[in-house]
Amino acid sequence: MAKKAKKKQKKTSRRAIDDTKKKSKAAARPVKKKAKKGLTFGEYIEMSKDELETHLSLQERRFCVLYTSEQEFFCNGVRSYAKAYRYTLTKKGAYAVCSSCASALLKIPKIRAYQVKILDVSGLNDEFVDKQLAKVITQDMDFGDKIRAINEYNKLKGRHTKNVNLNVKGRLQVEPVMFGTPIEE
Repeated sequence: MAKKAKKKQKKTSRRAIDDTKKKSKAAARPVKKKAKKGLTFGEYIEMSKDELETHLSLQERRFCVLYTSEQEFFCNGVRSYAKAYRYTLTKKGAYAVCSSCASALLKIPKIRAYQVKILDVSGLNDEFVDKQLAKVITQDMDFGDKIRAINEYNKLKGRHTKNVNLNVKGRLQVEPVMFGTPIEE
């Protein structure tokens, strides 16, 4: 019994020595300063595509290209991340890793700005969207889509009216208006 007690005492004393060594090493380490924050989304957007590429790693650029491509990866962060960073999604836990990492990447201003640049170059811009909206408005097949497209167009042009509750004391004079212009009687 005495031998077991001595061995136990040696183990605990070794642990105490090791702990004090760790504490002294930790105290000797320099304190890391927080990294300077990057540019804002607006500052990245003002850059040219080539200039913005210098702020991204090769894998980040690859992720953006896949995420904004018209192929199977379009707007699929998990698959885009897995392909760009060479993960195999069939491995255990890989899907969760790719999901959280892609989500984090999509929040970074320089990543978002680069995706906007890619979409602009590929032709997805205001003019293209306006043409597609006009196409839906002028079609005569699906009237539900047509009505939603017309409402969206009116919102964009500022011609959409909102319901407003008014509490009025006294007389109220209302002028009839159609699409933002007064109706002449």
